[in-house]
Amino acid sequence: MIQAVQRAAQILRFAAESEDGIRLCDLSRKCMLQRNTVYNLADTLVSEGLLSKTADNKYMTGNLFADLASKHSGGKTLKSLEKYLTELHLKYPDSSIYYSELGDADIMGRFHFAAASPGKITHLEASTLNPYLTVAGVIFHAFAPEEKLSGILMKNPFEYTGLNAWGSMRKFQKCAEEARKNGYSQTKELTPASDLKLGIPVWKAWGELQGAITLHIKNAEHGKTPAKVLRDIFASAGKFNILLKK
Repeated sequence: MIQAVQRAAQILRFAAESEDGIRLCDLSRKCMLQRNTVYNLADTLVSEGLLSKTADNKYMTGNLFADLASKHSGGKTLKSLEKYLTELHLKYPDSSIYYSELGDADIMGRFHFAAASPGKITHLEASTLNPYLTVAGVIFHAFAPEEKLSGILMKNPFEYTGLNAWGSMRKFQKCAEEARKNGYSQTKELTPASDLKLGIPVWKAWGELQGAITLHIKNAEHGKTPAKVLRDIFASAGKFNILLKK
């Protein structure tokens, strides 16, 4: 049992030290173990979230590390964000609101307010968001440093998970450029004209991107204009950002 733990720790260390993931054959060589042994251990680590596997079969550290770090360091501040977004959801009870953050290889949903359940929060343990088909994905592409996105892009190649929706990478990049210019994201190309779907970045005190707030109202009534809803979303995020700067 102890030997299996030591071998698993070796695999995790080599995966963490690799810049763009490590292949099974290289793990086997570095650990000086048979491929089947390494594969079985790595497969178990993937199932537990300690490792993730990219589209080209490379192993990287999994989202569980980021999730545990977030819970350890940001639990109290996230509670405050939950409070502000609860207030926002009570104001727009027919909306669906998500808060998400970047993991090592996925966009991780942290909590969610469902439409028609005013102020009721659901904490998400293993929820991931598509990096190309969501307003949150556009936010991270627009504002996150390239090195922070590398694991996500490797695991979710655009041609596999975004091309059918957008038609070309250029169209998606243009949407991200608009978000960078405006300070918020929309996906009008993918959203019914009757719906309102918006996303904004949440910043850490030192100017680093922390996460994304997204709000979706189906069949938005007259008066719920993007400008008005955006003011309310930014107001909620602003309270949180002020708290972080204290």
